[in-house]
Amino acid sequence: MNATPSGTFPLTQAQKRIWFMQKMHPDSGFMNFGLSVKFLTHVSPELLKKAVAQFILENDSIRLSITTLASDDPGMPRQYISPEDLPDIPLLDFRNEQAPDQAARRWVDAATRQPYPLEASRLYDFALLRLSDTESWLYLKCHHILGDGTALVQAGADIVDLYLCLARGQARDFQKKPSYLEAIDRERAYLESDRYAQDRHYWDEKFRTLPETVSLARTGNPTGSLESGRCGFSIDGSRRERVDAFCRESGVSPSAFFLAVFYAYLYRMTGQRDMVLASITGNRTSPQDKHTFGMFAGVAAFRYEVDPQQAFIAHCQTLAKEYMRMLRHQKYPYNQLVARTRERHPDAGPLFHIGTEFQVMNFRIEDEVRVASEIHFSGSITDEMHFHVKDHTDSGTYQLDFEYRRALFGEDEIAAHGERYMNLLDDALSHPERTVADLRLLSEAEAGQILIDFNRTERDFGPQRTFAELFARQVSRTPDATAVEFGDERLTYRELEQWTRRLAHGLRSRGVAAESVVAVMLPKGPELIAAMIAVLRAGGAYLPIDPDYPAERIAYMLNDSQAQFLMTSAGIGQTVAGGTWQVIPVEPEEAQGDAVEELADVHWPFPGEGDLAYIIYTSGSTGQPKGVMIEHQGLGNLIHALKERLGLSSRTRILQFSSCSFDASVAEIFPVLCSGGTLVADTREAMLPGKPLVELIGQKAVNLLISPASVLAVLSEVPGSASALRTLETVVSGGEPCPAEVAAAWSVNRRFINAYGPTEATVWVTDGTFDGGKLPSDIGRPIANKKVYLLDEHRKPVPVGVTGEIYIGGTGLARGYWSRPGLTAERFVEVELGQSVPGAVRLYRTGDLARYVPDGSLEYIGRTDHQVKIRGHRIELEEIENVLGLHPGIRQAVVVVHDDGSGRRLVAFVVPAAGGTDKPQTAELRAYLQERLPAFMVPHFVRVVDRLPLTPSGKADRAALSKLALEEPSVTESTAPLNPAEEVLTRIWKEALGLTRVGVQDHFFDLGGDSFRLLRVHQSVRDALDDTITVVDLFRFPTIRALAAHLNQSRGTAGQEEVVGSGGRSTSAHRMAFQRKEEMERQKRLRTQRR
Repeated sequence: MNATPSGTFPLTQAQKRIWFMQKMHPDSGFMNFGLSVKFLTHVSPELLKKAVAQFILENDSIRLSITTLASDDPGMPRQYISPEDLPDIPLLDFRNEQAPDQAARRWVDAATRQPYPLEASRLYDFALLRLSDTESWLYLKCHHILGDGTALVQAGADIVDLYLCLARGQARDFQKKPSYLEAIDRERAYLESDRYAQDRHYWDEKFRTLPETVSLARTGNPTGSLESGRCGFSIDGSRRERVDAFCRESGVSPSAFFLAVFYAYLYRMTGQRDMVLASITGNRTSPQDKHTFGMFAGVAAFRYEVDPQQAFIAHCQTLAKEYMRMLRHQKYPYNQLVARTRERHPDAGPLFHIGTEFQVMNFRIEDEVRVASEIHFSGSITDEMHFHVKDHTDSGTYQLDFEYRRALFGEDEIAAHGERYMNLLDDALSHPERTVADLRLLSEAEAGQILIDFNRTERDFGPQRTFAELFARQVSRTPDATAVEFGDERLTYRELEQWTRRLAHGLRSRGVAAESVVAVMLPKGPELIAAMIAVLRAGGAYLPIDPDYPAERIAYMLNDSQAQFLMTSAGIGQTVAGGTWQVIPVEPEEAQGDAVEELADVHWPFPGEGDLAYIIYTSGSTGQPKGVMIEHQGLGNLIHALKERLGLSSRTRILQFSSCSFDASVAEIFPVLCSGGTLVADTREAMLPGKPLVELIGQKAVNLLISPASVLAVLSEVPGSASALRTLETVVSGGEPCPAEVAAAWSVNRRFINAYGPTEATVWVTDGTFDGGKLPSDIGRPIANKKVYLLDEHRKPVPVGVTGEIYIGGTGLARGYWSRPGLTAERFVEVELGQSVPGAVRLYRTGDLARYVPDGSLEYIGRTDHQVKIRGHRIELEEIENVLGLHPGIRQAVVVVHDDGSGRRLVAFVVPAAGGTDKPQTAELRAYLQERLPAFMVPHFVRVVDRLPLTPSGKADRAALSKLALEEPSVTESTAPLNPAEEVLTRIWKEALGLTRVGVQDHFFDLGGDSFRLLRVHQSVRDALDDTITVVDLFRFPTIRALAAHLNQSRGTAGQEEVVGSGGRSTSAHRMAFQRKEEMERQKRLRTQRR
């Protein structure tokens, strides 16, 4: 030894870890544990105390104490052996208690929780508990810095042996046991050895990259209380025999078997393959260690990658081999692994949240005494969960305990975990040839609940199931009711029907029939509604195209869809002239004419339920949008379901807010026109989110609004909006996740519904009414005739509380993607759901993630890919990245979403092409994107960087890029305001954009501006400078200098040309917007003339 026994000694690596953790929680007893040796026969208390005394004298390691006073480094711990003063062993009598066992257990639990001062002279205690004349418990408690589980079990067994010898009258000879102090020298030698270097290399390689930390917790506060609970299961009798037989036949140990089942279970619950769990190892690698009382146990971060396609028996064998390999390196200190890992990965969190332990409770059974044992835990843990397996060889039982943080799990949740673990274990024993992915996880009862009970949505809506039939029936019921209200113009149901009949007849005469694709490109207004209805009435499928889309995207949609006809107006149609399609003009005066009467007796068949109703193009990850084909059956079911769900009637006045290219327009337009209600719309400027829209809703007495949450957030900020919006009775949020504050604000004195549904399932699939209590992420349950299943990556149902991908079935699934058979086969799949749902079911794979709450509602989690929703628009980030990648000056591009509290914004990061002489400029790249993408897909910021940050696995670190997005863009030189107007505008821009500095010659949209922020600027400028300024003026003069110059002009110069150049670019998208506005004014004049 390097020190005399009377001196102090350093702590081992294992003890240092315990010391550090105890210092992190100084008032907790979470580092205590205990053992009860249960004598199930009469015992002599005096002989038992003598046995304990001899054990203490033979094992000086139990008398180790801690001090920080003897260290050369102040505050650092050292250890020493305290004097041989034997402790008092209290005798506690529970025989008179009504329930002695429960009373004794309560005392043990409280005693185990009682913390030790780390520098106390004694870190262990004994007590003798008498429950009856034939049952007594010897209780041993100690701090983990003194010993581990093996030490405690061996101590109990040794004391039993000493007692039996004394009871026979044959006291055992004194046996001086190896001292723990000797292990200090062995560890010091190890740390200087070649074996240590080999172990370090092994662990360095294991954690050169880091997997995501696996977790089962979904609620609670991870920094809250350390209090733990336990949920136990016993495996005995025939089930134990099956486990042992499997282990013998497959050549794996029971510890490897239970660990393999646990890894398989975690994979099935989380979908993670590469996982790290804390494995408590004995770490007694020398012969002396095996007989020494002391703290040897180590924490090994066991990393294993589950192969879900591997047969379970092979999975067990592979894991067992990998675990044995890991055990050869278990001596390496865990704290050093953590330190070295954090050197390579400074932002790394904990390596694990879940721990595992297997321990053999081997007590020898003697004829003259029956003995059992039980480990007691402190009732506190720092990890989220520990999975303990105790092999009680004396009773032939495996005891499985799930110890869990109460701050993170509920009792029922843990009980469900245990039951599913046992389901998986039983199925693995019955079918060891099954793959990990195919093992049965759910009981029949649970499978029936989530597959059948949560999907009881069947409704029979009768024979009239297409819009054309339902609309015709509504016209006959309420011919003189107002169907469409646009500005000051009103169309009755009769007038709308006559107009659409004439348009439909014209389409039929041109050859439009079932499956014919007719593009409709018109601004919002009666013409748009009439054209859409006319296409459906003629039996064709309409393809809505927003006139504001870039010319390149419009041309792609027309060409890709092979549309034979384009219904549009003369002014807008000029922008896409020269195609193979035939242009059909739609003019306001076409609603009149004698030809209507001539067509009264002309009839043609209504479309069939299986005929195509419309095609809507959505963002595509390949760089081009994709057309979703919806049939009349799906549209008809949506109409019936929303009539019922929203209570649509003749008094309904719904705002037609969404673009026709966004599928929310389908839910706004068609159900109300089959209910006798009124569709309300106006010019684009009158419907801009903010004060104009609030005023419109109030003036038009709109009582039903369907809107993205981001628009609702803007409306609630408008002064006086609460009073102006009092006519709204029902508000539906959809198209994007709804924040809690939005749901809370809009659910006061009205019905607030949070809806969910992709275009591929006809707009609306689930919804839930927000009552102020549920989380806004709750997207409710399926509507009529819709089915929702949450499946894992192998399309197996996941249980309640577990995240799975949303698969949608039932009525209303799209036929597929236009001319994309490969993509259709990938997203629309046939799935075998099991006995509860026999046969294969056609489902749409959404890519959205959710989990069930106990009542069957769905809690939305996020995406499996990089698709996002911003202001209701569905955006594939990869599409933007691919378009950027086509730029000759770009080598790599990544787009992320940044949310600074004022709204979600797209930010693109681009790496210039190698060898390029000049880096592409932000303004150039934004202009490039504006020519190819809709405005809602153009990133607010484009940042040119030399390289992208990478994750430990070598992929672009999107989280790090989101943090980079917080940096403000650089401003141009010579940016100081020159006059009071520029000073006021600078302040307004800073507030609207959330920036600390802006330049007077910087383009509003290059600084991260968007239409929502532009509206805030508009209102502020009206309040502070000029109440006559229009939103169009802000588009025309998009820099502070240009706008200030405009404001400083007299009102007589309103015809001044817009500024062009670095201070005020006019993109093609903006030019098309102005053309569309001019066309809308022209149509308005025509309507006035008609009246």
